[in-house]
Amino acid sequence: MAARASSLNDAATTYAEVGFTEGALPDGYRLDRYERLVGQGDQVWSEAKNKVMSWAAHTKAEVRVVPGGPPVLGTVVMLSFDVGPAHVLAPCRIVLVVDEATRAGFAYGTLPGHPERGEESFMVERRSDDTTWFVITAFSQPADLTTRLAGPIARQIQKRVTNLYLDGLAPS
Repeated sequence: MAARASSLNDAATTYAEVGFTEGALPDGYRLDRYERLVGQGDQVWSEAKNKVMSWAAHTKAEVRVVPGGPPVLGTVVMLSFDVGPAHVLAPCRIVLVVDEATRAGFAYGTLPGHPERGEESFMVERRSDDTTWFVITAFSQPADLTTRLAGPIARQIQKRVTNLYLDGLAPS
């Protein structure tokens, strides 16, 4: 997987709207936004930041990420997961990394070979009431005929994985 990720270092994303998970989501895509309360207080905030930047949400969803380590802007990562007997590889590029006083996380965008086309962000937000929320924002569309034909099944898989991502930042 590392060699495949390296081979895509110069590849362009498969969509034009890079960074749009940070603002107005683009037309023509399926749009998703999920939020889950993680907890309240300094320890919850610190732990949530560490978890989001160490791929804990992906680990919980049984999505393998190569290379590991904290997300770094511009890095190509290969996501790998099983769907029944099928094995899916999903190459992405880290297109955004945020480490602010009240927000932390990253976004990745799809590269050639990914079954979808679009972007997904994974952010933790510390709000004015001292609560920490995990927010996942995405826009996507099928990248190929197989994914298009899988329609409702692909959507169910996507929702199941997203719920597991959200579970991945639950307090220890």
